[in-house]
Amino acid sequence: MANTLGSAVSAVSVSVLSAKTKPRVTLTSPLASGLYILPTNLHLVAVPLAFAPQKVEFFQNKKKIGEVTFPPYGLDWTPPKGGKYTLTAKVTDGRRFRGISPGVKISVIQPLAIVTQPLAQSVVPGATATFKVSVSGTAPISYQWLRDGLPVTNAVKSVLTLRRVQTNVLGNYSVRVTNPAGSVVSNPVALTFKP
Repeated sequence: MANTLGSAVSAVSVSVLSAKTKPRVTLTSPLASGLYILPTNLHLVAVPLAFAPQKVEFFQNKKKIGEVTFPPYGLDWTPPKGGKYTLTAKVTDGRRFRGISPGVKISVIQPLAIVTQPLAQSVVPGATATFKVSVSGTAPISYQWLRDGLPVTNAVKSVLTLRRVQTNVLGNYSVRVTNPAGSVVSNPVALTFKP
């Protein structure tokens, strides 16, 4: 290629296929070690190197999720839940010989959702108050309880127990729950003395 500014050379890779070529396939999308947050739709793309490819099948953790019989060899897939997945593709050529791609490992994270909110507590002075939260989502999950929006020291579990309640711990309590997909904060609930 040349013009008034000079010339350039481009190299092209060419693969010559024959009926004796052993079929191979590469999964080019999604990328290995990818991290995805539900809900997500992934586009799987396979590039076969085979003599007269008949079909490309796609698998997640060895379970078939679909096949394509003509190029481009791509398939949309929605992971059913959070977890770790190994994605592969298998090509079948015109002689019914097969080639399987190396596995592509991805992680899919389920965002957090609060299943059970903490409940307000009304106790007599000196009694024990307990706040609980339950959540769904992909681990690891961390907790930080808050009183009037400020972190409570060493309150980092799904249950917060306050013993010998006095005036200095009354207020509105909530909990911030975090996982790799982000954070959610529970509804604030009051800790008060019984009248």
